[in-house]
Amino acid sequence: MRDLSLLKTAAIGTIINTFLLFILMYQLRPNTFVLTLYDMAPIVAILFLLVNDVVVLLLWQQLQLKSGRLK
Repeated sequence: MRDLSLLKTAAIGTIINTFLLFILMYQLRPNTFVLTLYDMAPIVAILFLLVNDVVVLLLWQQLQLKSGRLK
């Protein structure tokens, strides 16, 4: 049970760090390009999907490890 909570914490941390990195990148170089919310929406959606894919793969691996299918 503790491993599952640590895995959830790591997934949430990854999502937060992705957004912080995106915001930091935008704040460090504000005049290099202009992004409106309309322009950022597809980028944010793709980031959500990529993070979701990684989380699902990690959870799937953990379930396989617990059932003994992977060594």
